[in-house]
Amino acid sequence: MIQEQNNLNPNNFTAPRNNGGTSQNLNSNPPKKRNLGLIIGIVIFMIAVVLIIVIVITSSKKEEKPKEEVSKEEAPKVEQTPITKEEFLEIENQYLQSENIFNIEEGDTGVQVISENGIVIVGTGKKGTFTRNDIVEFVDQYGELRKAPIIATEAFRTEDEFVREGSSAAVMLPPTDKDDFVYTSIIFKNEIYNGIEVSISDSSLEFEEIEKYLNSNPKFDITINGTVENATIVTYYHNRNVNDTRLYLILNSNNVYSVNDEVKINNLNISGEIENLLR
Repeated sequence: MIQEQNNLNPNNFTAPRNNGGTSQNLNSNPPKKRNLGLIIGIVIFMIAVVLIIVIVITSSKKEEKPKEEVSKEEAPKVEQTPITKEEFLEIENQYLQSENIFNIEEGDTGVQVISENGIVIVGTGKKGTFTRNDIVEFVDQYGELRKAPIIATEAFRTEDEFVREGSSAAVMLPPTDKDDFVYTSIIFKNEIYNGIEVSISDSSLEFEEIEKYLNSNPKFDITINGTVENATIVTYYHNRNVNDTRLYLILNSNNVYSVNDEVKINNLNISGEIENLLR
């Protein structure tokens, strides 16, 4: 009996001989298990390769995006060419019948730059009236019609706040390139606008970022006391001495606001307040 039990011990069991006359020990790894392990290894390797390819493609796309943005920012600006005096006069003559006209004095004294505060136009009232916060127009050296607010007036030999027909006076506009007035002989006014002057003195953005936005967006949305308005930029300037940015805007509505009302530039997420009402 003891011998029979020993023969049943699996460790001593020898498989029957096959046709080749050899015996196989069951302790060796079966072929099916070896094939399964090989397949699993191949699948894991393929998954790893796919993951590496996806990571490489994703990282390359992230690196390409900033390059495109830089190339857009560095694209050269198209420079304008001033028109001839004859072409200029042909355009300006169309506005000689305006309701309000101010003749600019000839020579260097007609247009004077006053540091960063503005540009002074000296001349005589020819027709109608002009006063502070009026939005006036003129034709620049490129033949384009420009708007600008009067930020100060001084009628000579009188304390009248209005520049009237026949009065010698000086009017100040926000900082503008003096060359824009190289041929200009008049500033004029034909419309009454609903405009505002906005002062932004405490901004989280640098002025260069604000300027870039304004140059790319002549019209944009603002919020005044919770009311969303669409505004058109007239002009702007920045006084670095006091870190103050002034925006002169025309509202596309007839809503009336007050000085000191809060104004938010929606897309820039910066705020200021109304300094003056323009017309």
